[in-house]
Amino acid sequence: MAEFWDLYNINKNKLGRLHERGLPLYSGEYHLAVEIWVKNCKNQILLTQRHPDKPWGNYWESTMGSVIAGEDSLSGAKRELIEETGIKFTDTQILFIGTMATEDWIIDTYIVKLDSATYDLKLHDREVINAKWVDIYEFEDMCINKVIVPATIERFNLYRDKLI
Repeated sequence: MAEFWDLYNINKNKLGRLHERGLPLYSGEYHLAVEIWVKNCKNQILLTQRHPDKPWGNYWESTMGSVIAGEDSLSGAKRELIEETGIKFTDTQILFIGTMATEDWIIDTYIVKLDSATYDLKLHDREVINAKWVDIYEFEDMCINKVIVPATIERFNLYRDKLI
């Protein structure tokens, strides 16, 4: 089944049109995506490993995905985190930390703070093949070893002070 997105301008205003995933966007059109960094009480972050059939297969990243038509950013973040990891959270556990734009994406980034160091994860087998909690030192080692999606590193560096 096709997935549809609302189209936005660079100012994150809806254009009143839908777009089918996989088709190219025109100049000045953007779709909304969300990224969710999950932190536990040990100040570790949750990374997930991408399915090998996806772009950047087998690389690690924070949870990320497209907001589908009719959703707002927060609803998309909740859905993506549940779909990919099984993690549910309350509105008091999530913090919006910023928006950035790429060539055709607008990405809203959030932090979800969990009270527990462990969590019973339920990974989406077509999206995610593994998950692990890492501290900042392990994350930096993974960056050096080039096993993290480069765009994830870019956004981590953009929001570093808020994430650690």
